[in-house]
Amino acid sequence: GFIVLTGLVEAVWGLRQLYGFEMSQHNLFKMTGSFFNPGPYAGYLAVVFPMALQFWIKSKRRVFSVFSAIACIAILLVLPAAMSRASWLAAIAGSVIVGYGYVQNKGWSFKRNMTTAKKWFVGSLIVLLLLFASAGMYFLKKNSADGRLLTWKVSLQVIAQHPFGVGLGNFSGAYGAAQAAYFASGNAGETEEYVAGNPEYGFNEYLQIAIESGIVSLLLFFGIIVAAVRSMIKAKDWGALGSLVALLVFACFSYPFSVLPFLIIFAFLLSTSAAISPSVIASLTRNPRLIVKHSLTDIRGLRVKPAMTGLCLLVACFCLCRQYPVYQTYRQWNRQQIYYHSGLYKETAKVYESLYPQLNDQIQFLFEYGQSLSKSEQWAKSNKVLARAAEISCDPMLYNVMGKNYQALKEYDKAEASLIKSTQIVPNRLYPWYLLAK
Repeated sequence: GFIVLTGLVEAVWGLRQLYGFEMSQHNLFKMTGSFFNPGPYAGYLAVVFPMALQFWIKSKRRVFSVFSAIACIAILLVLPAAMSRASWLAAIAGSVIVGYGYVQNKGWSFKRNMTTAKKWFVGSLIVLLLLFASAGMYFLKKNSADGRLLTWKVSLQVIAQHPFGVGLGNFSGAYGAAQAAYFASGNAGETEEYVAGNPEYGFNEYLQIAIESGIVSLLLFFGIIVAAVRSMIKAKDWGALGSLVALLVFACFSYPFSVLPFLIIFAFLLSTSAAISPSVIASLTRNPRLIVKHSLTDIRGLRVKPAMTGLCLLVACFCLCRQYPVYQTYRQWNRQQIYYHSGLYKETAKVYESLYPQLNDQIQFLFEYGQSLSKSEQWAKSNKVLARAAEISCDPMLYNVMGKNYQALKEYDKAEASLIKSTQIVPNRLYPWYLLAK
């Protein structure tokens, strides 16, 4: 119920932004809800929609049914305006699961009234509709779709080169190296050069998991998903299953696991799969001996649960204590950014030096620090910082600044190599070509 409430709040928030009553969280987009981008925003609504739809259909309480119906209608009003094709597919997939569960619960059967000719006709019609819908969504934002295809193509090459993973948080750096090698090989087409970018995410969570953690980790992840889906089917929890399927479909085209609300709802959906199914409850009711047996098991588990809970709390406290200095460093960075934005680069370099040990995995910080060092004529030190940033980012601007640093140091061969690397990562940018000409 609470998750459906969050979906309703987000949908109303988006409608208010759409009609000019609220400001969005991004200057380039009119509607983002509480998110920073309309893509994750629409994806979250798509994940909530099947659960709201299930409550609307199944709830016996009139108030809750009306509340869920309002949430569904509000989400349906927002999703088309968000222009997120991935969210549309996710919402449709989750709704199909809920609809299938509704048909199963009603005990309806279409097999008796369906002849072979009718089955072929219906099947062909569904395939044609899917093809037309896929073509329409592709041409709706063709360049974006071509960019995603290039990202997936290069990501598969990274997996082939690093089957055991490149490490958590290192996707972008490994991707940049692979994309530069791909364009340098001369095998890329003009369209690929035109749509190429420098993505922070793989726009497919399964490929990104395989790149960062390896193929074995991806298989373990699939194992968890399969176990959860089986439990939900046994429990006939179609609403939770629909939301999980919507999340998994959305993960094929976006980056939900890099956004905290999706991780929260994903953990919640997995936890619902551990609930006791209605069939087990019915068997316990029919057989009192099973109730006694389960009670004894629970009594034995009472000794273990407090110990496990205490251990988890200790681990959580330890992790929080370890991360508190990082939190303090983030606050200092937030306060000291005024020097960078004011163009006081020498002061910025001095302040950022003490923050570097804690924030050397943050791309934005590393770029600001490296740029400040470059502007204050500490070119060699700037290149060390920017080289660290290039390990975890595929932003060609890093190589542009490194090239200018090498030029200032009169190391022209290295300057040329850096700028050529920038043109290979994203060939459609003009600035590195301008620097090369100079």
